[in-house]
Amino acid sequence: MSMSVNKTEKIGIYGGSFDPPHFGHVIAVKEARRSLGLDRVLVIPAAIPPHKRISGRATAEQRFEMTRLAFENVKFAEVRDDELRREGPSYTADTVAELREEFPDARFYLLTGADMFMTIQNWWNVEEIFASCTVVALSREAGQTDELREHAVWLGHRYAVSTEVVENPVVEISSTELRGLIAKGQQSKFLPEKVAQYIAREGLYLD
Repeated sequence: MSMSVNKTEKIGIYGGSFDPPHFGHVIAVKEARRSLGLDRVLVIPAAIPPHKRISGRATAEQRFEMTRLAFENVKFAEVRDDELRREGPSYTADTVAELREEFPDARFYLLTGADMFMTIQNWWNVEEIFASCTVVALSREAGQTDELREHAVWLGHRYAVSTEVVENPVVEISSTELRGLIAKGQQSKFLPEKVAQYIAREGLYLD
């Protein structure tokens, strides 16, 4: 008689401003899940990102709703409002600590964009993040992977941590560029249909 094995759940954590969310975000999550064998991914829009300025054109609630729409057909992804419910800047270390309490037996993978990965050593309480998660860099531009791998080696030497670099199919667009296209009234192929409809209905990014 075979014995059942309790498999440790592998959970990805994917934060960001999502202003607006686009296909690049969705593809990144799908590729990370495939490459790392994740059981699920928690997608967590930031209320007040400490590392970047929100455009101010979409509220936190609107960004949450757009993110929910962008990922609604990604069965393994769960869009959560953890950081929207917490006052003050959305520090990743706080989010990870809360998730560790909720999922004490899980193995966490913090999914970061390339620019965030290159500066993660400057994040608040980064040692706690490294102690709780495997930090994953999501490459989003052609030729970027070597630079990310070099930084991963540096982080390993500096903090004695293990990191991962995932090569994504390149989606040459950013949320900043998308806001510019929307402001010009140009239909963008980079937006999920329901997100585009929501933006039009709410009149977002028009100035």
